[in-house]
Amino acid sequence: HDPIAQESAFEVIFLDVGHGAATLLLGPDGSTTIYDLGSAGRSGITGSILEPYLRRRGIRDVDRVILSHGDSDHHSGMEELAQRYGPSRWITTERVHRTIPDFNRWSELSGGRTVVSAPGDQFSFGGGWVGRVLLPEREHDRGGESDNDLSLVLRVSGPEGSILLTGDLEESGLAILRAAGTEPTTVVQLPHHGEGIDGLKEWLDACRPRWAISSARSDNALGRMKTG
Repeated sequence: HDPIAQESAFEVIFLDVGHGAATLLLGPDGSTTIYDLGSAGRSGITGSILEPYLRRRGIRDVDRVILSHGDSDHHSGMEELAQRYGPSRWITTERVHRTIPDFNRWSELSGGRTVVSAPGDQFSFGGGWVGRVLLPEREHDRGGESDNDLSLVLRVSGPEGSILLTGDLEESGLAILRAAGTEPTTVVQLPHHGEGIDGLKEWLDACRPRWAISSARSDNALGRMKTG
């Protein structure tokens, strides 16, 4: 949860789903966006974790869903999400659109529309906060990169800070991201749960985040890694 963002009525909330991912982006314009919603060790997270949180906040609608890539620990809660909340926009990569038929089914189930993203795509959260897709490039997909390294990377920037959501990028994807340019970032969601990625420490040193977030197993090696 980013205290900087609250000052301009933008919030990012990282829900505790164990080893998985579930990030809420609440915009000043009243929009609710979910970036990934899945867990490797917990079932029914939409009903047991997401819904109680939204109910406490008085949030009844989910406007956008963004799926970074096709691993189930990032999307196991999405069918129930489609049934309960009916999001109108389902945003993902060309790889997911092509290889995960369930994603298009969830979009249809919710009465929504599937959007295949491309670098440079932007959408507004209001209050000067804008989300911009950084990766993946289409040519990387054709080049045989792994599903993880083709994660949809989203940077959200606003008046008081920025958030970088990286999916499950590993060494190859992180190298592509670094080559595209590393900007200082307030909050970073660690790629691939912070696990076993060469060059991660150096990348974090370049990003200089105030917070680095990982939703991972308790035995994750992240706790033994120190940044400069």
